Amino acid sequence: MTRIAICIVDSHPMLYKEFALSLVGVTSFFNQWAKRGEYVLDVLLAETGYIDDMRNCLANKAVDEGYDYVFWMDSDMTFPADCLPRMLAYCEKDDAEAVSGLYVHKKPPHMPHVYPKIDEASGRFMMPVSFPLKEPFHIDGAGFGCLLMKTSVFKRVERPYFRMEVTDGKVTKGEDLDFCKETRMKMLLDPTISCGHLSLGKYTIDDYLWYNDIEKDADGWVSPTPEQQKKITEKMGHLQDGANMVK
Repeated sequence: MTRIAICIVDSHPMLYKEFALSLVGVTSFFNQWAKRGEYVLDVLLAETGYIDDMRNCLANKAVDEGYDYVFWMDSDMTFPADCLPRMLAYCEKDDAEAVSGLYVHKKPPHMPHVYPKIDEASGRFMMPVSFPLKEPFHIDGAGFGCLLMKTSVFKRVERPYFRMEVTDGKVTKGEDLDFCKETRMKMLLDPTISCGHLSLGKYTIDDYLWYNDIEKDADGWVSPTPEQQKKITEKMGHLQDGANMVK
C-alpha cells in the first residue's frame, strides 16, 4: 500500500474558493484513478506559524506516520485535476525523487518557479533562460507550491527540515530552495502541469510570456533574448543570472 499525504500550508486570512475547488478536483480524480487498496490519500493542513514552521509540522507528521509521499500544495494556487497520478508516475517509473508543476510569481515580471541549476561558487540558484513547455526536464530546485516528493528524502537532513531566514523584513533564505540545496533531490519539472497562482487574479506562464514580450519558438521552447533576460535578471536580484536548458 502506498500512502500519500497532501500537505497544505495556509498562511492566508481566507481560503481561496478557486483553491478549494481545485483541491476537490485533485482528490476526486485521484481517488477515481487509484486502485482500491493500493493507494491511500490523506489531507494534512497547517495554518499557524511561519511558513517553515508549518512545513516542519507537516513533514514531521508525514514521516512519523509512515507516509511514502508528500504532495505539497500551497493554498493560493490552482492545480490540474489529473496532476497527482501524472507526478506519481515519474516517481514510480522514472525513479524521480521529486516532481514539480509549473507556476509563476504573482508579481511582475512573473518569473517562473523554475530553478535549473545551482551556481556552486555563490550557492545561489540560477534563473532559467530557455526551457521547454511541452516536455519534462531536470531541475536542481523548485518552489513547494506544487511538488510531490518521496518522504525518504527527509532521511538526508536533520530536524527541523525547513529553515527560513528573514532580514529587514525580506526573505533572504527561502525554506523550499534551501531544502533542495541541502538534499540534492533528483527532481523533474513537468511544464504541462500548469498551475495558477492566485492573488486578486490568477497568474500563469502566459503572464510571464506576455509581460516580458517573450514568444515561444516552433518547438514550444521559451527563449528570451539577451536584452529581455537582462531586464528580468535586474528584477530578480536574489537569483543568479540564467541557465539554458539543453534541447
